[in-house]
Amino acid sequence: MATTISSGTLNVSIEEDITYDGTRRTTKATHSIASVTDILRRTFTLTTVKKNILWMVAADAAGTFIHANVRYVRITNRDNANTVHLQLAGAADNAWLVLKPSESFVLWNQPQMDADNSAIASPTYADITNLDGKTASGTADIDVVVASV
Repeated sequence: MATTISSGTLNVSIEEDITYDGTRRTTKATHSIASVTDILRRTFTLTTVKKNILWMVAADAAGTFIHANVRYVRITNRDNANTVHLQLAGAADNAWLVLKPSESFVLWNQPQMDADNSAIASPTYADITNLDGKTASGTADIDVVVASV
């Protein structure tokens, strides 16, 4: 059976707008991602217990995305008071990021990282395989958007 689902183009815009010293300054960056065939938008409620948000793997499996096909990931802390801690994990590396209320974090195009405790001249990048999250205290809702080709 042939698919009846057609791909689409995801348009992402990031805009900064400020009036400073009487002058308005606006900057806008727009990026288009063609051939998107899989899009996820989901809201999670995080607690102080670490919870899996996203798995990116080599082969198609239930509840995962194929890493090589991921083009965009956005996570936004929708809470107005609590901080979210995001863990980016790979086969050998882990890194933690802080998202304060209303802040967002974006990954593009087959996300990779190199987490190291010392200064390095040449990083060795590896695939980010999963994203986990928790709160510092209380609960917080996060918005997750993933686009894959």
